[in-house]
Amino acid sequence: EWVYVDPATAANWVWTAFAGDDRRDLMDLVAQEWIGNEGPAPLASWINSVGPHIALDGAIGMIALQTVDLDPAMAMVWAQSLVDDDNRSTLEIVLGRRWIKMAPQDAANRLPQYVRSESARAALLEPEEPVYYAVEEEDYAEVEEDMEADIEPVQ
Repeated sequence: EWVYVDPATAANWVWTAFAGDDRRDLMDLVAQEWIGNEGPAPLASWINSVGPHIALDGAIGMIALQTVDLDPAMAMVWAQSLVDDDNRSTLEIVLGRRWIKMAPQDAANRLPQYVRSESARAALLEPEEPVYYAVEEEDYAEVEEDMEADIEPVQ
């Protein structure tokens, strides 16, 4: 209930009273409640005052996911502030795919400047290799009617 009434005070308390996984887990809870009640802007201001930290990666991800539909470029900027490289790459891919789906031309023009990780660049910006399928028939000794085509991808 305290988080609902005064999320900034709750966030400050969690930030100073806890460390490690406890801090991260509790900040995720505070962030979820804060965004749910006041939207992402107040939490974003608080995070900007603290600065990037691994314990805030979850909260930053929540902000990015809340803002991607309104401002995908801003969501990508938030994603770039994640400390953990794997989390940043995953979030860039999720946000980038959403942007491409919502506004393909805008994403094609602007997304390259916002994607930081190589794996996200590969997933979002490089064309996919086409997959061709070959049909191979197998002989069945029992009955000729039992023959079925097996479909296997060919690279």
